[in-house]
Amino acid sequence: MPQQSFDYCALHYLNQFIERDEPYGERLLHGTRYTRLVTLQDAATFYKVARNLRTVSKLDKKHDRYLELRYGRLLDFIDRFSRDISKDKIVSHTIKFEKVLRRSIYKPNMGLLSLSTKMLWQVTRSPSLIYDQNVCLSLDLGPAPLLQDFHDAWRARFSENESEIIRACERLPSNRRYAQIPQPHYDDDDQPHALKKKDIRRIVNKPFFRERVFDMYLWHKRSSLPTLTPGGAVIPSQDSPLSCLRIIG
Repeated sequence: MPQQSFDYCALHYLNQFIERDEPYGERLLHGTRYTRLVTLQDAATFYKVARNLRTVSKLDKKHDRYLELRYGRLLDFIDRFSRDISKDKIVSHTIKFEKVLRRSIYKPNMGLLSLSTKMLWQVTRSPSLIYDQNVCLSLDLGPAPLLQDFHDAWRARFSENESEIIRACERLPSNRRYAQIPQPHYDDDDQPHALKKKDIRRIVNKPFFRERVFDMYLWHKRSSLPTLTPGGAVIPSQDSPLSCLRIIG
């Protein structure tokens, strides 16, 4: 199966950022508490980590109460741990955050690194990295490496490819007609107009954007491989159709 290029992954992530990550970040940083809880629910669902959150009784399904019970303490811990994160302390800081989640509001023996990094990233971005099993496997680390090993391997591989990633990102303004159109860029008559080149450059020149393009590349690199049973049969991934398969070790 073909491996996706950095150009493909750059455009892919530009559209995801416009549609998902940029609104998530803005709402989590500047929204009301209710808006922030709704945003956490949306982000956890999109990033497929909502299943790790506490379940809520059917008796508590009134929406505002449901959101507070399921996402309230997670939001409080994000506020507490997202301040003043430096690159040299990001690993220890994330591990501490994950331990607090496990001890305080979730099952103590459940690993929550994927949840922790995906939710923290929405408000911290670089130097945070998203810990994802497909990315770990693409880095030849196995399905559940230590977070420090993951960071070291990810950073080393990123450095090897950074110049090519930068060139792919620099080509995005010329391809802006293929980009999603965010809601503020609709005219009064609801007719969309394309983002300007300067709008694209504002996004793609940031370090976190290039890092997420590399995440996309690693994810697609791994998910393009077929999933095999011990007998050699191909198993489709749950995350994507037959064109996007993975290996079970």
